[in-house]
Amino acid sequence: MEKSLLLRKPARERGFTLIETLVALGVLTVGLMSIAALMGQMVSTSSKSRYMSTAALLASEKLEDLTHYRNSVPPANLAAGGSLGADVAGYFDDVQISAGNGLSSETTSESGVAQTVIHRADGTVTVVAGNAPPVDPDAQIYDRRWLIQANTPVAGMRTITVLVTLQNQPANAPGVTFQVSTVRP
Repeated sequence: MEKSLLLRKPARERGFTLIETLVALGVLTVGLMSIAALMGQMVSTSSKSRYMSTAALLASEKLEDLTHYRNSVPPANLAAGGSLGADVAGYFDDVQISAGNGLSSETTSESGVAQTVIHRADGTVTVVAGNAPPVDPDAQIYDRRWLIQANTPVAGMRTITVLVTLQNQPANAPGVTFQVSTVRP
């Protein structure tokens, strides 16, 4: 009696061997682990980029504030002095920036006197003077220091340097500092 064609097994069945399957799983595992590591690095870099961008903005803002005064009536904070390594009265301030629900506030405190500028989503801006508000848990706190050197690099010129440092650095993250300088009469 002859066997039916349906019951007969082909000479060679198509499929994967156990070794081929394990190699494919190994390659897939290495690829997925690489992507996971890349995603973690991307989040860290993105966070540092945000902090550096804010520090650059704060440094250029202070530099602009210090350089827009006319030479004929220099205010006290444009006199030579200050330090980039320590807080010197009249030559430093702390800036607290927090954002939430479309509200952004910038608090600048110098020698215990604070000023808070609140920006709302509708475009209105409110300025409140008084004691520094309590620190928001999500706030970024920056320390700004500036150094003004007279007759540098030549007589009759001033070099103004502003250093901004993020005070509440994220754990296990590289430090965030930004420094900018200008020379003016």
